[in-house]
Amino acid sequence: MSDEFNIKLLDCTEQLIDELIGFGELYYDKVSSNLNKQYLTWIYLENPYGSAKVCMAMNKDIIVGVIIYVPIFLAKHNHVQKAYFAMNVLTHPQYRGKNLFGLMISHSKGFFIKRDYWLVGHPNKNAIKGWRNANMQFREPLKIYLNKFSLFSFFRKSHIITTCDDLKNIPDQLLQRISNSGEFFHVLFSPEFITWRFINAVDKKYKIQLIKRDSDVIGMLITKKYKLWFDILIDVIAEPKNVAMVMKYAKRPTLIIRAGNGCVEELLGGSSWRLPFKKELPFFVSSWQENLDVDCSCISLASGDF
Repeated sequence: MSDEFNIKLLDCTEQLIDELIGFGELYYDKVSSNLNKQYLTWIYLENPYGSAKVCMAMNKDIIVGVIIYVPIFLAKHNHVQKAYFAMNVLTHPQYRGKNLFGLMISHSKGFFIKRDYWLVGHPNKNAIKGWRNANMQFREPLKIYLNKFSLFSFFRKSHIITTCDDLKNIPDQLLQRISNSGEFFHVLFSPEFITWRFINAVDKKYKIQLIKRDSDVIGMLITKKYKLWFDILIDVIAEPKNVAMVMKYAKRPTLIIRAGNGCVEELLGGSSWRLPFKKELPFFVSSWQENLDVDCSCISLASGDF
C-alpha cells in the first residue's frame, strides 16, 4: 500500500504553509485558525526552538495526508530533552481507509527514534487508535480538577506580563533554577519561548502573572480564560517548593487539566479538587525506552495548547 504514496518529512516553510492551507480547505471551516496564515506562521515558523516538521503523504502531486510536529524542550534536573508535539492530523476524505495515518506515523517515528527526540500528544478519539497501533507510550489520562479558590486571592498582588520588556523583571537565574529543579520532566521555559508562546500568541490570549513574595520573584502563573468565571491553568513556572504558593494567586476559579498521580499530584494535590466529570484527555509521551517509569505528569498544557 505504501508504494501508492510518497511519505516525506519536511521542515516547514512559508510556501508549504500556503499548500497546507489549500489542503485544509477540504476539511476545516472557513473561520478555522488552521486556515489563518498568520496563526500558522506563528506556530510553524516563529518558534524559537525551531520550525515545525511536516509529515506529508503525497499521491503524485496531490497532498493526501498531513501530521504537524512542533518542537519543544523538556527539562529535568540539569537534563534537557528535545521533543515534538504532534498536532493537526488530517487525511484527504477520498483516501480514507488506506492506512495513511499509520504510514505517516511510521515514517515519522523512525526519524524521531534515530535522533532521540521524544514525541508528545493529546490525540482525539479519531486519532487515538492510530497512535496506539504505533506503540506510543500512553500515560495516565489527564483529568479535570479545580483549584481551591479563595476570595483572598483578590487581595494578593501580582504583576501582569504583557510585553517582552516585562520579562526583564524576571531575575536572570530564576528560569535556570526552575529548569534545574525537581526529579521530573517539565516544559523548558526561556524568555524567548515565553515571548513566542504566550505574549505573541495568535488567536489566543494568555494571562501571565509574575508572583513576588516580599521582594523576591517566586514564579509565574499562566492561565487562559475559559467560560463564565473560569480560567484554565496552562502552567506554573516555579520551583517545586513554591508551586502551591504561586497557585494561590489565581484570580478566578481555575480548571487544572492534569494527571492524578506522580509529581503533579505532589505539587498540586493540596491546591485542587477532582471534579466529578468522566471526560479524560488521552496523553502520550514516547521516549522510545521500554521503561515507562519516567515521570511525565508535570508536562503541562504549555507543551501543546496551541
